[in-house]
Amino acid sequence: MLHASTLPAIFLGIALDKIIDTLVHTGAFGAEPFLVDKTRRFAEGERIKEFESFQQQTEKGLEILEAAPSLDSLRQLRSNRLEALSGDRAGE
Repeated sequence: MLHASTLPAIFLGIALDKIIDTLVHTGAFGAEPFLVDKTRRFAEGERIKEFESFQQQTEKGLEILEAAPSLDSLRQLRSNRLEALSGDRAGE
């Protein structure tokens, strides 16, 4: 089983964008550790007010990530928009 913490680049692309946008626009985004902590707590089931507008979508995505047997199985879902990293991150 593929664990969500091993997939930082594909944490539901759209949902992650919404998390970051929400935190930036509400002034709550002070530093990366804040985002990581709130995201971790959300993934553990804690209610995070800033995430409520997209909670169901994100929970469904986390279930998909946790159930995925491999990265290739996630590539089959077009909504994940997985692609190879390039430039300095090629091969990661």
